[in-house]
Amino acid sequence: MSKHKTITFFIILSLLSALLISASPADLVRLTIQNKSNDLVTLRMEGTQFYYLTVRPGETRVFTPQRGEYSAKLYTCGLFVNKELDLSTSQTIVVPACGTKAFTSDNTGAIDAGQLIKIVRVHFTNKTDKNLVLILRGPGEYVFYIRKGETKTYTIPKGDYKAEQYGCPKVKEFNYFASAHLETNLICEPY
Repeated sequence: MSKHKTITFFIILSLLSALLISASPADLVRLTIQNKSNDLVTLRMEGTQFYYLTVRPGETRVFTPQRGEYSAKLYTCGLFVNKELDLSTSQTIVVPACGTKAFTSDNTGAIDAGQLIKIVRVHFTNKTDKNLVLILRGPGEYVFYIRKGETKTYTIPKGDYKAEQYGCPKVKEFNYFASAHLETNLICEPY
């Protein structure tokens, strides 16, 4: 082995040894992420260390970060949410299917990401004889195409939206509050 390769090898070995010594098993905590959604989950944590964790749809992964308090940014179902995460003890984060909750009660001890991201399923029924385009602007911005007579279901962030409906002789503008399982009939305004 050349002198340069030997030096590089010992530097890398020293760094790995330092990392292993600095993070003893007592300093580590178990973090389990169960991804029951059809979307990638990412968790960015900043605190005593920096971590960027990913979990594919349908997977459960176990991580062992250092104990401590973290500022976390969770991404799933097309949304980011910020949360303070206390990892002084083991934690489990359950990410349910988009637009649902993971648990029916809060006594599980796990973190329900469905409660954090606050997205809801909404239903739009086109009651006209025309194809419509519906634009929603609020916590997110969405453009939906709904054929005549069709009912469509979407998952979007809960909250207030300004809505614009195109396809009728007159553009319809209205306020829309997205809440769970809201069913909205789309009709054309009279002239």
